[in-house]
Amino acid sequence: MPRRRDPLKTRAIPVLLRDAQPTWREIDGEPNERKQQERRHARDAATDTLMRMHRDAEERDALARLDPRIRNFVADLKTRNRMLHRKRLPKPKGGRPFGDRERRLRLAIEIFISEFEQGPAIFGQGVLRAPSSSPQLSVCAIK
Repeated sequence: MPRRRDPLKTRAIPVLLRDAQPTWREIDGEPNERKQQERRHARDAATDTLMRMHRDAEERDALARLDPRIRNFVADLKTRNRMLHRKRLPKPKGGRPFGDRERRLRLAIEIFISEFEQGPAIFGQGVLRAPSSSPQLSVCAIK
């Protein structure tokens, strides 16, 4: 069976580079505000994808195998994003905001505890199994 392709890399590199480098004339030349917003969103998404590809190659020490157009694009981004005379990549603009992590973690643990206290009827059915030794979890330890 052939290996599934990474969904981030399904868009062709020339399309990503085109979307990541629109001119202000192209953005402002769109007929309405919605089209302009879509063009800005496509720019931000393509830029984030190209930066992610560069970071992945950098982590694997494979920058030499990365497409030179991507390396040049990221080098241009670094030079345009000088902060205190240091060259660095801008922060990604896409994705879900972090929000209140502690509140979400507390909620997830409370749900887990309530499901665990309901007994093996829930844990015995489906994928989850009851642990061999019952852990002593309390909600007040989280608060």
